Formats: sequence, structure tokens, C-alpha cells
Amino acid sequence: MRGNKKFGLILLLAVFTVPAFGQGQPPDKTIAVFGQTIHYFDIGSGPVVVLLHGLGSRKDDW
Repeated sequence: MRGNKKFGLILLLAVFTVPAFGQGQPPDKTIAVFGQTIHYFDIGSGPVVVLLHGLGSRKDDW
């Protein structure tokens, strides 16, 4: 029983402290393509990389 409490405490700390140290989302930009609004991020330097998400995901997942 003691091990379960310790595991639960570690799990709670991991869940609630890790996101606090994240950098957050960069501001997104939009562009209209064939009447559809496309949201995108323009960050970093170097070669351009395009990541397309599929059904059920969002740009924020990348």
C-alpha cells in the first residue's frame, strides 16, 4: 500500500509540473487558400519543414 501512495504522488507531480516548464505555443498566422483559412506557425530558422496533420489532430499537436 505504501508503494501505491508513493507512485501516485510521483505521478501527480509529473502530470502537473512538466507542462509548467513548457515554452507555450508560438503565435500562429493565417492565410486564405481557395476560400479556406489555413492556420500555420512560422518559427525557427533553416530549411522549411511542412508538417501536415490528419483527421482528429490539430496544428498544436506538433
